[in-house]
Amino acid sequence: MLIEKCVTLAKQTLLENQIQLTGPGAITHLCVTQPHMHKKGIMFTSFIICFALSELLDVEFVWTSDSDSMVYRDTIKTTIETIQGDDKCAGASTALNIHNRTDNLVTTLGNTIYLNELHLSRCFSSAVGSNDCQSGPCAAFRIKALKPELLAWYKQTVFGNWMVSRIGAYLVLIALTLSRLSTKIDT
Repeated sequence: MLIEKCVTLAKQTLLENQIQLTGPGAITHLCVTQPHMHKKGIMFTSFIICFALSELLDVEFVWTSDSDSMVYRDTIKTTIETIQGDDKCAGASTALNIHNRTDNLVTTLGNTIYLNELHLSRCFSSAVGSNDCQSGPCAAFRIKALKPELLAWYKQTVFGNWMVSRIGAYLVLIALTLSRLSTKIDT
């Protein structure tokens, strides 16, 4: 219920501010700002805005990436196509290409370590048709799978302490526990 109230408020705010979403003059970018608390708070607000936009525009998926990630032109399309055909699949993530990987020995080693860890962790779990984490920072999620889990993710505590670290991994863990997340790809 709380998530629905937040989504309703977000839709109302978009409409009150006359944000044109379709037709000539429609926006192509939307920057949402709020007082900075922590990454989890920003992610929560961003997901609420995405849920509102998805209802207003009839969009089934949400793309997430870090602000410092450069996303190749076809990456989003390819990632969403990976999960689109399977209703049981809640998300897919992509691997990164480190743009300065050949600049020096340190960047080459960093790139090598990243790719080895990424592919090694994926190959073991994929051998049994599963995965253990929807790694980012570039991923697409099916909104209907993500939406019911958002509040539990936001309120998560460990030993009575509210969690604001490892937040992406925990969100994925919730979805995995409910068998909603089942695939990964590299693009």
